[in-house]
Amino acid sequence: MHVAPRGGYSIKNSKEFIRRYESYLKPTLKIAQLLLSAGNLVIPQLENVPIANNNTVPLETNTPEYRQDMEQRLKFVDILVNQIDGKQASRRGTDLREILTYLELVDNEESLGNLDPITTDDGHVRWICSEHCDGISFNDNMSSNINDFNVMGGKFDRKTKEAVVIGVNVTERNVKMICGALTKGFNIVKLVFQDCSFYEGYLETLLDTIINRSSIRCLNMTAVTVTKFFGGVKYTCKNMVVEFKNQSLKVRFNDNYHNGNIPMLNQLLLRNKIHRTLNISACDFLGHESDLQRCFESNRTVTELIVEYSNNIYILNAIFNSKTNALHQLKLPQSLSIPSILSPFCELLKKNTTFVEVDLMDYTGFKEE
Repeated sequence: MHVAPRGGYSIKNSKEFIRRYESYLKPTLKIAQLLLSAGNLVIPQLENVPIANNNTVPLETNTPEYRQDMEQRLKFVDILVNQIDGKQASRRGTDLREILTYLELVDNEESLGNLDPITTDDGHVRWICSEHCDGISFNDNMSSNINDFNVMGGKFDRKTKEAVVIGVNVTERNVKMICGALTKGFNIVKLVFQDCSFYEGYLETLLDTIINRSSIRCLNMTAVTVTKFFGGVKYTCKNMVVEFKNQSLKVRFNDNYHNGNIPMLNQLLLRNKIHRTLNISACDFLGHESDLQRCFESNRTVTELIVEYSNNIYILNAIFNSKTNALHQLKLPQSLSIPSILSPFCELLKKNTTFVEVDLMDYTGFKEE
């Protein structure tokens, strides 16, 4: 799996494009059909595809069963891709030389996503990722990224792909370097900032890249100070762990409220463009439920909300009274364990106009009542 920073390309002369590249498109569609069929989505046969179709297909597939099924399908796809790649070797590559002429808004560096064209010894042209394109070149780029990262005061472990930055005042130049490397294939799985400081605008830029256009699966911030443009501390993120997985943002602040919890969560929601599920713990916002409600209202992308330990009426009010049209699904694991809040919860449920699906996960309290 490699980072693909492009969202796609408009195709000129679609009919001729499909006719000319049918032998390449059919295997691609077979793979897409295999993956998307898990979500009960259907991709039409190539000959039935409309020439102009800009509709996007919503992927509301955030169930554990779907994820487990998808993992099995991905393993099978790896096998299928290898088989297809072997068959492609026998085809002539002349047509692929001209693929750019059919695409609008091609990158300045003339790459497709972060794919590069190569010509094999027998004259075939292939578009492949830089890692597979040239092992030496890829290693040089990786070494360059790691060197730049070390120069700014960070450390990168090649084996675990964990990057750590400790005690650094992160500058605009540092942020541009990190974002540029991430969007060009620098594969960081876990990124840690400890005892660092950011100007708020630089942090926003970094979060946008991390959330939407990187391979990072875990972001950890400890004692990170966020400053105003003209100096002065705006807030401090004492301890935050964000996990990015299967279109889900799991955010934890160590079960303790600090003045940086709300602004950091708000920044994550404002920058997020692709993750559909937000998973938080009510313990991180006790005493500040009204601020959390306003944070929910800044959301435009998340459709499913998971809130652990929802055991007081104030957190439930924040959830059900938020004025947002985006949230549709609610899950309350390890919640509603205090009998005194069950009746108020039922009243909120009666007046609910936001959520179309509410999963209590654990309803032992209702049995006692």
